[in-house]
Amino acid sequence: IFVADEENAQGSTSGEVRITREWKGTKVRHMILATVKGRDQARSFGGQSRIAVGPSNATRFVTHARPAFVFGTNDESAVKQFTFGLGYDLGVRGLGSLAVAVQKADYRKTVDFANPALANAVTTDKPWLFSVNATTNIANGLVAYGGYVRGLEESAIAPDIAINRSEAPPALRTRQMDAGLRYTIRKGLNVIAGVFQIEKPYFNLDATQRFGQLGDVRYRGVEVSLAGSLGHGVTLIAGAVLLDPRISGIEVDSGRIGPRPVGSSRRRAIANLDWKPAGQTAWSFDLALEAVGPEMANIANSFSGPARQTLGSGVRYRFNTGAAKWLARVAVTNIFDDYSYRVSPSGGFAFTPPRSIMFSLTGDI
Repeated sequence: IFVADEENAQGSTSGEVRITREWKGTKVRHMILATVKGRDQARSFGGQSRIAVGPSNATRFVTHARPAFVFGTNDESAVKQFTFGLGYDLGVRGLGSLAVAVQKADYRKTVDFANPALANAVTTDKPWLFSVNATTNIANGLVAYGGYVRGLEESAIAPDIAINRSEAPPALRTRQMDAGLRYTIRKGLNVIAGVFQIEKPYFNLDATQRFGQLGDVRYRGVEVSLAGSLGHGVTLIAGAVLLDPRISGIEVDSGRIGPRPVGSSRRRAIANLDWKPAGQTAWSFDLALEAVGPEMANIANSFSGPARQTLGSGVRYRFNTGAAKWLARVAVTNIFDDYSYRVSPSGGFAFTPPRSIMFSLTGDI
């Protein structure tokens, strides 16, 4: 099936005004923060033409004559959001910190459907949002942290294969909790270990290929990271996440969908190593490793995409020409040319990018 769009457009304008007032003492620091944020978004979508060209073979190159596309009138949507916030931040030297913030959001979304049989949609939401974050010093170099956030985020648009393609649901109310420990091994080298949980409405395709809310999803997991200098010009940034994502609601209870979100993986790890040989500042070399576990591939949870591991490498050279500073970089991605699939949250498959070589030159003149 060919799906084509004509004259789709999206634009967004946003801004923020922030005022802060800080008081500092020898041991205690106070700060009050006031913010006003606004966002104005407009989209023109839909009106696509769908042409069925018959069966094809994924392993053979197939050509088709250019179809005659017949486009319809686009749908129009607009989002206006204003958020007013007030926060307080307290820091006590040698003891810890506390940050509290509250926000009042005013969200309005309108959708003007081109099809006269569909009623125009208006969604409004005026939630109170808040956050609390705290740290406490347990011992020399060891800090405990924790936080809770209620938020409002824009949802993903309906994917290409949905019968309501490109339609965007209302903003989602989210909740996030996290806690953990941060330990300074030595100056410039830190390790963090924590747990977290994120909850929000779950949107995906139903049995009729309509994109909509199928329940609620909870992402609960453990994360560990190590970042900083290992010495002798070697810098490491590495992290791993073990995740337990689960959907709840009528669709899961009835067995129409599985409990795991499409596109989710239960483990992921990344590592970036940078080495700058001693005695010079021009050259540096880097390695990048990413490992992702199997990704859930359909709403029934009947099969998963394969796990994948990719390795990349690069070299940087810094030099000056007069007053200008330049950086030249050559990088190789997917060195071993891993050939596998990635699964999108809507269930679409895409090949991992093949091995490639890139050159870039940037300058500050």
